[in-house]
Amino acid sequence: ATAALSAALLLIPAPGRGQAPAPAPANADQKEKALRAKRIAQNFEANARVLTIFDRQGKVAATVGEPAIYGNNPVFSPDRTRLAVIKRDLESDTENLWVLDVTTGKGARVTSNTQTRRQEQVQRPVWSPDGSQVAYVALRGGSFGLYRKASNGAGTEELLYRHPGGAMLLSDWSMDGRFLSFSTTDLSGGTLYALPLAGVGERKPIEVLRSESQVGASRALGGPRLSPDGGRVAVAIAEQE
Repeated sequence: ATAALSAALLLIPAPGRGQAPAPAPANADQKEKALRAKRIAQNFEANARVLTIFDRQGKVAATVGEPAIYGNNPVFSPDRTRLAVIKRDLESDTENLWVLDVTTGKGARVTSNTQTRRQEQVQRPVWSPDGSQVAYVALRGGSFGLYRKASNGAGTEELLYRHPGGAMLLSDWSMDGRFLSFSTTDLSGGTLYALPLAGVGERKPIEVLRSESQVGASRALGGPRLSPDGGRVAVAIAEQE
């Protein structure tokens, strides 16, 4: 069953939902609220997806949870029983990291963003080797940083590293639990880092690779990937013409 569930995960358009006609608004405020509710319903109708798991033969093995607005990078837990996924709330225009049970679809919200997506973001979750924690990139107070938290949503998030530049691409957690790998890219090129997790407080990343080309995600890798022993890394580097 585990092998079947690990085969593929796609976002499938949700089936259409009929909308009951709304009563005529009595004043301008009610009219504006009605128009906003209509826009939200239309947005949901057009963009809601169902998390769908396929087996190795391309057949649907399971669907997970209810239709929702999900991010593009759902990630299986190491034992393939849960999914870490970004979910957007259209009413509040916020997005948060959730962990969903593959069998029941029940979810635990990991982050607690209350501001809009322009002010607070969460991206690129990765699992700890034992599945007890998730790490992620988050925008907090105008700065991107690496954070981690218990995968059941308990406790508070821990800041691991605040990046002085722009966004980061978090891609892997070493199997021995000692490092996170992430990359950054700007006009000068790209850099690959390993972030040690030992100790307390903010950590100092180790520069692994610097290139004049962009370093980051590819369709095949999804980002730099550490070898099982943590001694090597596979990384996509954009070729310069």
